[in-house]
Amino acid sequence: MGKQLATQLRLILAICTAAFVDSTSSALAWRQLGHSIIAEQSQRHLSRAAQATLKELVGDSSLAGISNWADDYKFTPEGKNTYRWHFVDIDIERPAYDVVLDCQDENNQGTRILQGLPAAIAILKDNLRSEKDGWAR
Repeated sequence: MGKQLATQLRLILAICTAAFVDSTSSALAWRQLGHSIIAEQSQRHLSRAAQATLKELVGDSSLAGISNWADDYKFTPEGKNTYRWHFVDIDIERPAYDVVLDCQDENNQGTRILQGLPAAIAILKDNLRSEKDGWAR
């Protein structure tokens, strides 16, 4: 695996960790503050290469500064298809995640995180597509 890809994957892992930790019930009370705190802690543990890639992607912004962007974006006309990327509703009566039942596209709100995350990772891995789609800044 190339260094740039490894760096991008570490960055994605940090962002995903923040998203998943925030989905727990205790973190729900934090909302924006919780996102910011987790993002700040994640950024402190990035390698130098990952920090350089982060700077390429978001300029002088910090992870804490952009950590709530996805929550705001999902309510815009452009971001409505990302709404379901933020959570998976699993019925408490079922013992486990079921892709057929848990990834239904109700009310045309887009796919769930387990489907949307690979799409976002593919865009980040493709530098030309990332720049064209505005993911680089």
